[in-house]
Amino acid sequence: MNGWQRLWLVLCVLYVVPVATVLYLGWPTPAQTHHREDFVTRMPADVQKDVIASYTSEFTMKQALKRLPQERSKKVTVAELDLLYAETIAFPNGAILLVQGQAARTSEGRFAKAYWDVVEAEVRAERRTMAWQMALVWLIPCLMLYALGWATAWVRRGFRHGASATTAHDVTEEGKR
Repeated sequence: MNGWQRLWLVLCVLYVVPVATVLYLGWPTPAQTHHREDFVTRMPADVQKDVIASYTSEFTMKQALKRLPQERSKKVTVAELDLLYAETIAFPNGAILLVQGQAARTSEGRFAKAYWDVVEAEVRAERRTMAWQMALVWLIPCLMLYALGWATAWVRRGFRHGASATTAHDVTEEGKR
């Protein structure tokens, strides 16, 4: 390895540190994965049928429940009645599932496991995506730096060979005089 290649290697190794730091700081975890509606639709059908509603946080759930009729004289729909007698299941990512009361009382763990399995599958996919993206963030600049160094050395060699050929020719011409 020549000096330029060694410099390139040192720079690429040093560049791993900030890339790895960004990867470490942004590494997805289940607790940081925000709830999405498709998480409920990806749950098994037997579990999904008992889920009445899902919310991204306790605040959004309270806002939705405030919209229920407050006066007894108003008619209450079956869906609103289900909400009144639903059980809530909270998760570390802030999500809250409203589950039919009877189903939640008999097997709350089934709902929690089904939802959390979906969240963990999503996190695994996000981790794979982030890992290959960060590998590209490291690899592409390193390859570009190598190509730039190689091109610079190639151009410099061209000037050196041209200068040495001219000098040799001039020396032979002066020797003839």
